[in-house]
Amino acid sequence: MAGRSTEEKAGKIGPAIKSKREELGISQLELAVRAETSQSAINAYEQGKRKPRKDTLQRLAEALETTVPVLLGKVRDTDIPLNTDERELFSALHRLNTDNQKKAIEAMKTIVDALIFAQEGSNIETTENMGIQKRKQQ
Repeated sequence: MAGRSTEEKAGKIGPAIKSKREELGISQLELAVRAETSQSAINAYEQGKRKPRKDTLQRLAEALETTVPVLLGKVRDTDIPLNTDERELFSALHRLNTDNQKKAIEAMKTIVDALIFAQEGSNIETTENMGIQKRKQQ
């Protein structure tokens, strides 16, 4: 059978989970709570005995303030830089329960979309104003 075994794949994810967890200074239990799973599951993932399902892997990535591609070893964590404000935002989100996290994320998406719309609108206006100024100079 072609491809790597589940154990081989789990073995690569495990050290990434453990490394990110230790970077954040949290216990397996804290990670389990954040990712809505059990401490024994976290232990099994870190030891390479089990591979998390896709939905669990996504929750682990969010709880570890990283991405699924980082945990899978497809990109380095340093390829996705977060500034201090972004890290503080992630930290604050993780202190919320799941329902409030979802509400906060939806609210932030709405705010970001509105700001992008306003920003793009101001760029269009600025471009139009620049065109008018150029015509006046000619």
